[in-house]
Amino acid sequence: MPMPIGESIAAALAQYESDDNLGVLLDALRKVATTNDAQALMRAAEPYRDRPEVVMPLYERVVAERPRDARALVTLANAYWITGRGPDVVGELAVRAKAADPDNRAAWHLWALAESNVRDRVERWRLVVGRFPHDQLARAALADNATSLAGAEHDPLALDLAVKMYEGLLEEAQSPTQKRALEQTLETLRALSTPTVSNAVELFNLRPRSHGFMSPAIRCLFPDLGAMVGYAATARFAAEQPPTRPAARYEFWKHVLEIPAPRGVVMQDLDLPPGVGAYFGEVQSTIHQRLGCVATVDLEDQGRSRPLRRGQFAPQSLDFAVPLVGLVGALDCRTGRDGLDAPVGGVQP
Repeated sequence: MPMPIGESIAAALAQYESDDNLGVLLDALRKVATTNDAQALMRAAEPYRDRPEVVMPLYERVVAERPRDARALVTLANAYWITGRGPDVVGELAVRAKAADPDNRAAWHLWALAESNVRDRVERWRLVVGRFPHDQLARAALADNATSLAGAEHDPLALDLAVKMYEGLLEEAQSPTQKRALEQTLETLRALSTPTVSNAVELFNLRPRSHGFMSPAIRCLFPDLGAMVGYAATARFAAEQPPTRPAARYEFWKHVLEIPAPRGVVMQDLDLPPGVGAYFGEVQSTIHQRLGCVATVDLEDQGRSRPLRRGQFAPQSLDFAVPLVGLVGALDCRTGRDGLDAPVGGVQP
């Protein structure tokens, strides 16, 4: 008797957790998909909605059977977007979902996200907001993209649009007193130099005064972008040698979200010489900004730091200080304490 679909998926995942072989997992799930109908696959995939490696092979089959099912199209498009399948395939699925169900907000969101041109993306988000005027996420996205357009092309109309959107969102914000108090604190800290902050911390005698400062190996290459205050999510990556396991992107995203906001990303390039590959391309940069990242630090042999700036790789992106060469998919990425447990410029993470 064939194994029930839920048990088949659980067994395939258990094997994947053991051997980290994504290809074997995908093959096993595609086999499951070919022997079950769309309704059964949708029910079985529900507990794994946050696991795109499970959703994709199952919903590819669902969409093939139900080409006008907006919910299925959106689910597959979202899984593709998270895993970096590219804006073209995501946009095509989103268009189909919009046509099947014009009131599906998620389809409209993915349709707007999939546009690569910043001006056209602003117009798409404007249409989304026009259709769903109470959608705060869409209004925030419109404001962010209008800000990017204003900065990239010095467009005063885009700047005016961004200000209006932000002002509207601010009026709806809850606990405005606490929000403003935090903003004022961060603004004050950003105005202070690192030595000034260090001198103040030393007054509390929390550690010896010979500890807690970085060596000249860590330096800011872009001081014109100002200071960043926040907490760091850490990882190591390498691209020159074949990976010892698949890049732990999902684990790292979870690790990033466990870090209090405002948060930044500190990644160490293990290649010698550094710069063979880079973890941050257009998709990963967009994802990490949406995860709330406001800065990155790239630890090479000399160390580089970089505040977040929109519009370098694509609107809504982290600007990472390593050359974007090599295949991102070949990276070997380790996260958290397992990923960065050595002193960074003389400071223990």
